[in-house]
Amino acid sequence: MDFDASVVKSIVPQVYIAKNEYHLPLKGKIIVWEGHDFYSDHRRSPNDIADGKTGGTSSKNSNRYAYDLMSIDENGSMYNGSPFKKENWYVFGKPVYVPSDGRIIEMQNNIPDNEFNGKVIQSPKLAADADPKGMGNYVIIDHGNGEYSVMQHMEQGTITVGVGQMVRGGQQIGNVGFSGAAIYPRLHYTVISSPKELAAEGIPSYFNDYKLYRGTVVLPVKRSRIDSGDIVESDSKQ
Repeated sequence: MDFDASVVKSIVPQVYIAKNEYHLPLKGKIIVWEGHDFYSDHRRSPNDIADGKTGGTSSKNSNRYAYDLMSIDENGSMYNGSPFKKENWYVFGKPVYVPSDGRIIEMQNNIPDNEFNGKVIQSPKLAADADPKGMGNYVIIDHGNGEYSVMQHMEQGTITVGVGQMVRGGQQIGNVGFSGAAIYPRLHYTVISSPKELAAEGIPSYFNDYKLYRGTVVLPVKRSRIDSGDIVESDSKQ
């Protein structure tokens, strides 16, 4: 018997033009430790957390155009001393800023940060429903026009905004932490198409007014995308 089968499917790329103006959510020199290039985990690993309402998982990938952002020093190092102490990471405790005007529609602020036990990550003991998506402390902002920012893994107790609050671009809303399903301190940032992360698709985002470092060359950028390995620095006055 012949069980061979073939599937032919046409995929037509679509151009997406961001509908809102965005600025980098961190100040100082940062590296895109992981972006959404062809080989990135974000591009290839959709959120597989089960949706309690449907009993299954979403086929959407809200992380498709996500970034893991890390602060670095002048030598490009992400930490000072041992990496197995969260306070040694330059990004830990750094302020997180609103990337574009909007309204807070969801947040979580009470998840304890992970610690290192030797070289092993020690996560806090939580109730099963305390952080089911592994987002840790997070904020979701509705920017209008069907675009929503998600900022994850923030430091416990540092988020200063509440649900329903209007926020302005450049406003500090908390600090970078080590909460949730994180293997090191970082800010996970993405723009999505829906307020419900499990039902959302990641969408491209472009940032305004930043510097792009290419070795010893520093390029001023008015508006462009960033991706894995880029070293950038906000040049915004917000």
